[in-house]
Amino acid sequence: IFTGDTQKVSVGFLNAHHHTPKIVIYKLIDNERREVARFSDEDLKRTLTVSVVGMNDLSTKPSLYQVLDGEQTDERDFRWTVDVERDLYKRKLKIKDNFFGKIHFQTGLFYSSKLSQEVLKFVSVDSSQTLPFFRQIGRPAAAVDLTIDQEVVITGLSQSVRLSAQNNTNYLVSVSNLPPEDMMNMDHFGFYYSVIDEELVRYLPV
Repeated sequence: IFTGDTQKVSVGFLNAHHHTPKIVIYKLIDNERREVARFSDEDLKRTLTVSVVGMNDLSTKPSLYQVLDGEQTDERDFRWTVDVERDLYKRKLKIKDNFFGKIHFQTGLFYSSKLSQEVLKFVSVDSSQTLPFFRQIGRPAAAVDLTIDQEVVITGLSQSVRLSAQNNTNYLVSVSNLPPEDMMNMDHFGFYYSVIDEELVRYLPV
């Protein structure tokens, strides 16, 4: 996830061995979940755009949910997610644009949806170095609120997806890039280094 652009937040699917990019859209009515669309593999080997349209479209830019410094107890704070530049290397990194596919979000409030049960630290692959990082890690998520005359539009697919605002209705859009459940344990974090255009000391979360 790249959050440095004030006009959009971009998500890149890593072109990772045995991993399958997937988007599944559910419609939730009175706590009942129904799948309405599913995209994977070649469907996502392109660039998608997520935006809001409607009569009262205010062209809301994406933003990050962050509480005031010193109030880090809110687990929804986006800073619980790992920022490779800020948290690990303390500087801006050069990125290669060799993703399987990308999604540009032109709206949404990005936040941490769930903290890991474990407290994690980052250790170099050869175990010679440990970073000053020792905390839980959040899973990134985003929320988009609609008025009754608005809809979320996902373009870039073979056919656009439109999710219209309806009373007592929510949508859940799951974006993932996971390996099979029976895949042996391996260094999944190492796949992030495939898009970093620099020679770096490689770290693993443990």
